[in-house]
Parts: sequence; C-alpha cells; structure tokens
Amino acid sequence: EILNEGFFKYHREGRPFIAIKFASSLDGKIATRSGDSRWITNEQARKYARSLRRNYQAILVGINTVLRDDPHLGVRILGAPDPLRIILDSALKIPLGSKVLRDKNVLIFTTKRADQKKCKKLLDRGIVVVMSPGNEVSLRIVMKELARREIISVFVEGGGAVLGSFLDAKLVDKVYAFYAPILIGGEKAVNAVSGNGAFSIRESLRLKNTTLKTFGDNILISGYA
Repeated sequence: EILNEGFFKYHREGRPFIAIKFASSLDGKIATRSGDSRWITNEQARKYARSLRRNYQAILVGINTVLRDDPHLGVRILGAPDPLRIILDSALKIPLGSKVLRDKNVLIFTTKRADQKKCKKLLDRGIVVVMSPGNEVSLRIVMKELARREIISVFVEGGGAVLGSFLDAKLVDKVYAFYAPILIGGEKAVNAVSGNGAFSIRESLRLKNTTLKTFGDNILISGYA
C-alpha cells in the first residue's frame, strides 16, 4: 500500500511520499524541559513504531535527534534490509561514531557551514554528503535529490523542528501520532511539531481516513493529509 501511494505521489509531484511520526504526551510534548524523553510511550508502541520503518525506502531525522538519542534507525528484524538513513545536518555536527554511520547506507544533507575535514572523512568512508545552498538545509533541495535517486517513500521521525519544517512546507502525506496518557507541561518542554505552524484553524492540516490502534494504555492515531 505504501509503495503504491509513493509511486502515485512520486509521479504526480516529482517527490517522495512523506509520512511523519512522533510519540508524545497528551499535551504534545516529546521531551521535558531538561530534555528527558525516555520513555514516553511503552515498549509495545515503540516496537510497532520501529516496525513501520520497513514500509519505507528511507528514514529521515534531524541532527538534534542524532545528538540527543544516537538512534540506530534500523528495522532490527532479522533478514529485513534497513531503509536508507537520511540526516539533515546544516553544520555537519554529526559525531563520526554515531550508530547511524555504522555503514554506507546513509545520505547526509549539509551546507557551506560544514567542517570540510569532517566532510572529507565521511566521503572517504563512502558516505554521501549533499551540499545545500544557504545556511540551512533546503527541503526543496532534499526533495529534488531524493526524486533524482528514485526514493519514493520517506518516514520522517523527528525531531520537532524537522517535523514542523515539513508541515510548514506542506510536505506531509501521512501522519503516525503515538500518545501516552501523561502530561508533561511547561513552555520550555519540547513540542512534537514546532516550526511556524498554522495561522488559523482553517489552515491546519486535517487528517482523513484516520485509524486508531491501542497498545495497552498507549494509542496511535494515523491518517492521510
């Protein structure tokens, strides 16, 4: 199903099918004001979220997720291939020992702010680094490059700034929203989706064909844009 949707979107707009995923408290927080985020959702929900990765050709995260969590971003299913791991890293802050750099199945988008010595080290390891003009990675450049590489489906896992940038750019086709029955509160706690956001309720992204799935006391709401 995902691949068929992706092909349709790929041929129609020249970009991949984009799904975003987050796991938050009921008040939409993915971390406390201290940055603590382990774990908001339960193991059953997290396991299901990991299983969703195998439905997509690529997984995309921002550098803050890599720095904070050092995620594996693999499907962790014996015999199942891992999707391409895409990192948005404007200043090339990624540590060379990060789990996401365990092999060459990585695509990093950066800018002229990148340290050239680190860039060369990554290239020497066979990791592809794509330069985006300006001081921040352009999602337009990302979409163009992924289309050129015939990537037709991308699973965007965060963090909040990255999810917000996709929402602001109207590049969201499907949403997976996991919720745990907790309230974190606090203006300085990390929002699941940041960015500029909608100006009015009418401009908000409203999902269609929504489904609800439960994992003990956790829930998943998913739907299409």
